[in-house]
Amino acid sequence: FEEMQAAKDVMVDEVAYNAAIFAFGVGKQPLRALEMLIRMQQHNLKMDRTSFNTVISACAKDPKHWSLALDCLNAMINDVGILPDIRTYNTLISAPSIPKDEVMRLWKEIDARGLKKDVFTYTAAFKADIPETEEDAIGIFRSIESPDAICVNALLDYLARRGQWESSLSLIEKISLS
Repeated sequence: FEEMQAAKDVMVDEVAYNAAIFAFGVGKQPLRALEMLIRMQQHNLKMDRTSFNTVISACAKDPKHWSLALDCLNAMINDVGILPDIRTYNTLISAPSIPKDEVMRLWKEIDARGLKKDVFTYTAAFKADIPETEEDAIGIFRSIESPDAICVNALLDYLARRGQWESSLSLIEKISLS
């Protein structure tokens, strides 16, 4: 990457940096992805929601660096003035490394920001144990416009982990009848 910057005939722009951020994220190198984001800022290049979401995703997936994902979210909002979208929150609440209290705070923040939850949000909610009770989980499920099989399975898993296998069976019967 440094060689590209040193070459006079190669333009290193936002697209190149975002590609590098993505590559480091896929390569499970969250610190390198974060370094690219910082370099973008140092070179006065425009960081966008995609830049931040990609770094947030890379950091959130790494058990050692999940807190950097939250730091990046804060910098995105407070330092750069970019508002997170539902994908930002879906990435964070679905990350197994992020502690439950942070996931609950993020869940509430989705509503506070007026963002529309989607099937990915609800699937992540069931996997992260966001509903407090079986009734809460069923209520959330009923509010979903078009739940897919993954979301249904996440709800069934949520219920089963709580010993609510009867509810799971009842739900399966209701779904199969409709």
